[in-house]
Formats: sequence, structure tokens, C-alpha cells
Amino acid sequence: MRRTKRISSAAVLLSLTLAITVFTGCSTTNTSKQTTVSPKPMEGQKATEAVVTKPEKEVELTMYLLGDPPKDLEPVMKEVNKKLKNDINATLKINYISWGDQNTKYPLLLASGEKFDLIYTSNWAFFQQEAPKGAFMALDDLLPKYAPKTLKETPAVAWEQSKVNGKIYMTPQTDSVPGGQGIMIREDLRKKYNVPSIKTLDDLGVYLEAVKKNEPDMIPYNIGGVDKNNITYWAFKESKENWLGVGGTGSIPFFYDNDHPDKLLTLYETPGFNKFADRMKDWSSKGYWSKSVLSNQTNAKDSFINGKSVVAYMNLMNAKDEYKKIMDKHPDWELDWIIYGGMDKPIARSSYIVDGMAINAKAANPERALMLLELLRNNQEYYDLTMYGIKGKNYELTPEGRLTLPAGLSAVDNGLAPEALGGWGWRVKQFVREADQVWPKYVDTKKKLEGNLYDAKLTNFILDTSPFKAELAAVQGVVKQYGEPINFGLVDPQTALPLLNQKLKEAGLEKIREEMAKQVAQYLATNK
Repeated sequence: MRRTKRISSAAVLLSLTLAITVFTGCSTTNTSKQTTVSPKPMEGQKATEAVVTKPEKEVELTMYLLGDPPKDLEPVMKEVNKKLKNDINATLKINYISWGDQNTKYPLLLASGEKFDLIYTSNWAFFQQEAPKGAFMALDDLLPKYAPKTLKETPAVAWEQSKVNGKIYMTPQTDSVPGGQGIMIREDLRKKYNVPSIKTLDDLGVYLEAVKKNEPDMIPYNIGGVDKNNITYWAFKESKENWLGVGGTGSIPFFYDNDHPDKLLTLYETPGFNKFADRMKDWSSKGYWSKSVLSNQTNAKDSFINGKSVVAYMNLMNAKDEYKKIMDKHPDWELDWIIYGGMDKPIARSSYIVDGMAINAKAANPERALMLLELLRNNQEYYDLTMYGIKGKNYELTPEGRLTLPAGLSAVDNGLAPEALGGWGWRVKQFVREADQVWPKYVDTKKKLEGNLYDAKLTNFILDTSPFKAELAAVQGVVKQYGEPINFGLVDPQTALPLLNQKLKEAGLEKIREEMAKQVAQYLATNK
């Protein structure tokens, strides 16, 4: 998700909904196999690659992605369509659902009956909600004929994670990066004001205080936009590292202790949240973020990059993606990235369905759509075009095959930064290119995290929200009205938390919890 994703690989991120994604982590019985299982077709499907001739009828495929169109979308798609016309007699039109509209436009698009062909999906972007409703097409019968390489090269465990009720509804990405959640900080200012290294929320408070005192033109942590709720990640990371989110309930996330996945708690019931809420009240009163944080539409990352604040939420992938762009713009800065809870705490293994592509159940050309995905995932030229743009215009390659910029082009002026087209849904490990001037800390950090992963017990669990659809909408409204002011210290938690919990109860929280617990128990019973 990817990543805030993505907001870049996260922009994703992220509302707290995103948060769930990452914490949902990975699998139980399957996770131990993720790095060892050999790619193989699903049971009952043929390993041999099908031979599909070029169709005679030309079609235009329509795809929806999340985010905003990059500046160089048109020239890149012109090149892509030249190749598609020759290879599968098709062209591709990409439409975007902006981050700000995703929660409303995405489900409305699928409910409208519009006959587009492909759409980005993930465990943080509507897969659990839409697949059970029949919004996506089952791919089991189509994959062997129209995407045989994809079927063969994708790990079996990834296909298992892509199933709903025994059917495959997504082609998942295969480049699973540890989903460490954290913050990027201005390390140069930390050193300038003699603030100790940051490992805990207490340490972060010392830094924010120093910036507030010495940088009067800055808002130390200008929280806002779609990822403002990510600060709550740290609420339970300080109390117990293996609390994980159960995806599918939007802004009213439920969490579970990985040692006791049968016990489901809301964020506001997790151990340590009261202490966290008191801290947020203290920080808010000291002016570490704006009093207008609830209506602030500027993402903390944008404020950070523009030199208006010193802290921004970024997961590991975001930090890697943003590092060079930030350093190109501010070569005098020094940056650091800090994972919530510290590097010594284990983190859940990421799921393969953190990014993927689905085919619309009403698609006019599902076969051609799969043929397109087959090319995007298994042909280096298509992959490079859609991930990195036009060689010589948007990127160049070093002799080692690493990404670099063409002479005279800065990262800020690049009309299609790496993965800015939004093609995370077809990211595949064998074609991913690292930047020549990669964030120095990235490689070591990724290696450390990969050596400290554990398997979450509900990775593949998919929640069916249909039994409590009305209650879910009601409690989401309560969280927005009564919960978010607590998250950012705008109200006294001593009185606001009891009121919030009472309102949640009145809105039907216990019905949701009871149904979720029933579904989790069924899942655990069949996935021992």
C-alpha cells in the first residue's frame, strides 16, 4: 500500500483503513511457505503454457487505478498502445480515482454497472468488500488460457490469499516488501538542536518540543490529508508489538492479539490507548500540529517536503521512494526513518494481496484484460514502460541495470517518477529495478526487517460485512465525530473516551464484534 503507498506506495495511505492492511500482515499456516514455495499452477490446472493467437477484433480496454495521473501519462500510454496494438490488438485507457475520492467513488463505480475492464484492488482497497459481492470476475478458468505465465510464476500462497470462497478474484503482486510503518524526520534539525536519537514516542516528543521552540515558522508535525490517522499506529505498538488489524471495517478498525486472535478489540479498547490519548492531548495543547487538523487537507508528507514541518508518516517503501526526490530538492538536509516501536520489535509478514488487479464482473473483454496483465507482468519492456516511463525521457539505466535520471533532468521535474503511473497491482519481483542512488538506509533496514518477521494468524481472513452493513455505517460516523478528535488531542480523553464508547455501543458495535468473532472462529477452525 504500497504504499501511502503509497502515496506512492502508500499514499496510501492512508487512512486508518490502510493501517489495517499493513497490520493484517500475513499468514498462519502458509506464511512459512512464502519464501520457499515453488511457483506452480493451482491444483487441477495445467502447467503448460497456452498458446493464444492474436485476436482479429481490436478492442479498447479501460482500467481504473488509484491516485492522480502523472504528467507524462499521455506519451507513456502512446508507447504502450503501440505495443499492445501489435501484440494483442488492443489499446488501453487508464482512468484514476483520486485518493480523496476513493472511499466513495470506488464502490459507486462498481455498483454503477459501468463496463470497464480492470481495476486496482488490495486488502486495503476494497478487495474484501467487493469480491464477496460479485463485483469482480472469478479468474480460475481464464488464467490457464489467457495468463499461463502469470499462473505459473506467481507463488501458490499468493493465489491462496487471492481467493474468496474458493475462487481467485485478483492477480496479486509478487514483490512483498516488509510493511514497516514509521516516520521520516529532519535528522539535520534533530542534530542541530541536540535532541537524542528517536526510538519512542517520548523521544519524538522531545524533538517536536525543540522544533516548536526554535523554528517559529514551522508546524512541527503538520498532520492532515488522507494519512492523518496513521499516528495511531504507535498507540498500540508501544504496549504490545503483535497487535494486528482485521481488515474490512474501514474507519472503525478492530485489532487482535496474535497470540489470541479470537479476542477482537477496537482501537480505543487496545491496551495503552488511554495513555496514548493523554499524550496526544498534551501535544495538541503545545501546538505540535494545527488546531484545524481535522479539516487540514494537506498531507504531512507534502508539508514535510515543502519545509513546513519536520515529521511525516511513511512506510518503508514510501521512504525509499521519496528519499531521492527530497534530497534533490533539499540537498542540504539530512533525513532519517524510524519504525514505530523500534527495529528490535518483530513485524508481521506482508501479504501478497497488498496490491493486485481485478477484472470487473461486467467487463466486456475479460480475456483480453488478462492477456494485458500477462504482458505487464511477464515482459520487461511493458513493465519498464508502465513502471518507469520512457527510457531516455523519464529514466536511464546504469550498467548494473539500476535506475537513474537522464542528464539534465531532476527528480522533481520528471513527468513520471518510478511507479507514479500507479501500476503496483502488477508489480513482480523479477522486474523491479532499484534506484542507482537508493536511500542509503533502505537496504540494511529491509534486510533487518526481513530477518525479524512473524506470521499473523488472520492474514488470509476475509470479513463479510453484509450481516452488519447498517451498523458499520453508523459506527463509522461515530468514529469520525467522536473518535478522531481524541486521536489528535482536541478533546479531554477522560470524558471523551467514555462518551465515544457509549456512542459506539448505541450504534451497534457489539453486533459487529459478535459477527466478526463468529467469522474469525470459523476461519481459524478451518485453517489450523
